[in-house]
Amino acid sequence: MITGHEIRSRNRSATRASRLVAAGLSFLWSSIAFAEQWYFLPSFNLKTFYDDNVRLLINNPQGSFGTEAVARLAAGRATDISDVSLRAEINPKWYSEISSFDRTDARFNLASFRQLERNRIGFDARLEYESTDTSEEQTTGIVQVNKMRTRGFLNPKWRYTITERFYLNLSASYTDVSYEDVGLVPLYNYTLSRGDGGVLYRFNERLNLFTNISYEHYEAKSIDNSSDTYGVAVGADYELTQTTKVRASGGFWSSRADFPVRGGIESSDTTGMSGQIRLTKEFDVGKLILQADQGLIPSGSGSLLNNTALMFRLDYPLTPRWSLNLAARVYRNEDPGGGTNSFGRDFVRASPTLVYQLTRSLDVDLGYQYRYQDRENVAGSATSDTVFLTLRYNGRRLPAEDFVPF
Repeated sequence: MITGHEIRSRNRSATRASRLVAAGLSFLWSSIAFAEQWYFLPSFNLKTFYDDNVRLLINNPQGSFGTEAVARLAAGRATDISDVSLRAEINPKWYSEISSFDRTDARFNLASFRQLERNRIGFDARLEYESTDTSEEQTTGIVQVNKMRTRGFLNPKWRYTITERFYLNLSASYTDVSYEDVGLVPLYNYTLSRGDGGVLYRFNERLNLFTNISYEHYEAKSIDNSSDTYGVAVGADYELTQTTKVRASGGFWSSRADFPVRGGIESSDTTGMSGQIRLTKEFDVGKLILQADQGLIPSGSGSLLNNTALMFRLDYPLTPRWSLNLAARVYRNEDPGGGTNSFGRDFVRASPTLVYQLTRSLDVDLGYQYRYQDRENVAGSATSDTVFLTLRYNGRRLPAEDFVPF
């Protein structure tokens, strides 16, 4: 039976989501006013797979065949002084043996900017409705259940040109995350408000130097947990060659967390380091990306998590029609204070894929995916092996008048 509290919670989630969508659509509509011509780019994936441990369980793993479809529509308009891009995606997934894991995800992204003499004004928005079997991969690791999560994100940005080489950057963001029908699953709705400010200096054509100061407030109201975090970072973008770029930054953060204890509120102060290294190498056809990140991230655990993330991706042609794709992500989550956390964990996802180009717009992928998770407070580790075959269609870029007579 659905309780009154659950109904009110759903209504509040729906209201927050509708406000976020309205804000994004409002800005998009104002952007269309200055866009003379829009384009559309459709794409579609159809995947069939077998996963020998769908829930990523340590004991009694459950395997299943499945089918997944992804339909996307990207739209955009770019001029010398403006850019607007919109992407909508729907992603249903079905399992033959575990129907309780069937779900349909949906995502909406908007990114735009407009240049006004010395001012560059931007606005990004995202609305995501997805299952916890994917949304919790980087944070809590609770991928053993199929609960739906709604995430809204708003991000206005402003850049001011002080001189030809010196820029001031300011941005703000607001994130609202809510979960549906989690019951006793330890996932909690939360919000994150963040502000950033910094400067960028173009030292020469190949080197950019930048600084950033940030403040963010995290709050999980249902369990009275909150935190305030201040951070500072410096970094550089350097173009090693015309096809190779590196970005590196490092800094410190200081966080104060408030949480309920024995009928009262206690506080704890922690500090740590943050940083990022990213290497991008472009080939005549194909690309290599290596990235390492360290810092605090928000989560549905009711607190921030100290996260170390590694990412690797290689798209490399073997013949005119065959290419190799290698992708891997590694996460390490810890308590920001250095103690034991119920969400402390190691996670690995790696996937080699062979891609065959049938036509200019149609590819076939044959691949394998490996997942691994080891939690601090649970004995043993869980692994998953998946084999899959995917048919991918990437449509051609079409002008808007082919769809809508503006």
